[in-house]
Amino acid sequence: KTRSASQWESTLSAASVPAGRLRSIDEILAEEHIAVRGLTSEIEIEEYDRPIHIPTMTFKANGQNQANAKRPSHLGEDTEAVLRDAGFDDGELDSLRTAGAI
Repeated sequence: KTRSASQWESTLSAASVPAGRLRSIDEILAEEHIAVRGLTSEIEIEEYDRPIHIPTMTFKANGQNQANAKRPSHLGEDTEAVLRDAGFDDGELDSLRTAGAI
């Protein structure tokens, strides 16, 4: 109880015991190998006061990871387009809106 998870991880690793501490998302994103491998890219979103990290492809095409050029959609932003693609017509969308389903 007197040692941190990081200390136990180092001790066990030195003794060749496979073990790893649980890490938060922020800790994982701060790992050097994540940046070196280009597994995330930073994007600016006007609603946030700092850049956010988003995943890139987990494989490389032509030696590079593809960064997503656009911001993620806001919750519900694409609902109507998805429902239209699924075959819902204007009347059905109006009914869903009236019912508070969308």
